[in-house]
Amino acid sequence: MSRISTRTPDNVSLTQMLAQRASFIIAIFISLGLLIFGKIDDDFNLQVQRLVVDIVTPVAQTVRKPVDWAVSLGAIVEAYTLSAEESAALRQENDQLRLLVPTSDQLASENTRLRALLALPSITDSPKIMARSVTHPGSAFLWTVLLDAGADDGVEVYHPVVDHAGVVGRILSVGRRSSRVLLVTDLNSRIPVLIESSGDRAIMEGNNSRLPVLSFLEAAHQVSPGDRVLTSGDGGVFPSLLPIGTVTSPREGELRVEIFADLSRLEYVQILAFDPVPPPEQLVEEPLPEDDEGTGAQAPALDGLEPEAVE
Repeated sequence: MSRISTRTPDNVSLTQMLAQRASFIIAIFISLGLLIFGKIDDDFNLQVQRLVVDIVTPVAQTVRKPVDWAVSLGAIVEAYTLSAEESAALRQENDQLRLLVPTSDQLASENTRLRALLALPSITDSPKIMARSVTHPGSAFLWTVLLDAGADDGVEVYHPVVDHAGVVGRILSVGRRSSRVLLVTDLNSRIPVLIESSGDRAIMEGNNSRLPVLSFLEAAHQVSPGDRVLTSGDGGVFPSLLPIGTVTSPREGELRVEIFADLSRLEYVQILAFDPVPPPEQLVEEPLPEDDEGTGAQAPALDGLEPEAVE
């Protein structure tokens, strides 16, 4: 059976009435206390206030310390979080910059080589065609490289090729947009050269090594290691006085040429649109014009003098 409450509404009303009366009586006593303390001397009130302040201040300071510690801890956590984010951002930026360093170095090196190539003294008045090597020497038996310039750019077979350091080779074959260079070190390369110090002439023969051989040198005793080797211009394929390298002697009695150009790292080169001198058998002999009387050919006038008729 459920428990039946014995409290009636009348009992509830009586309880509320007693509570109201008790509150009223307490309020009267508080009012009387305030009136009594209000009549007390002001000095006593000041002393009580000071005592209360002296008691409350240490308590407030003690209570505030944990709060200050919590605030400081929050600031430390926030600063650490910001530092971690900044560190991550800086690390990412550093990684990106590290990736750019090789590109920057490569561009700087490329810029230096191009400046040197453009500053190459004009030894010949022939037009120059700028090209870039797209391959490296193919094998130990064929020292050639492929360039990205061809017939559309004015490149022809036998055109000399140089870089900022010196002679590289000559054009071996030509396509519309590309061409192949026979390097000076190739076994099939033969270049007439001049020893700058003595004026002696020789033939530099490629031997598929980095040190071509000097052949057909009559006064070899007058040549010393370190002497500069230039193109002589003989044969009409290469212009004269193009720098090639320096004389070296790896073994006694053997003279070779250390090439100025770094053929293993070719990049930008210049193709000299130099027209080689054709051999005599390729020259077409044109008939000399006859005079007005049809008696024979006449030589051209020299220095304003009238040519004499050929009898």
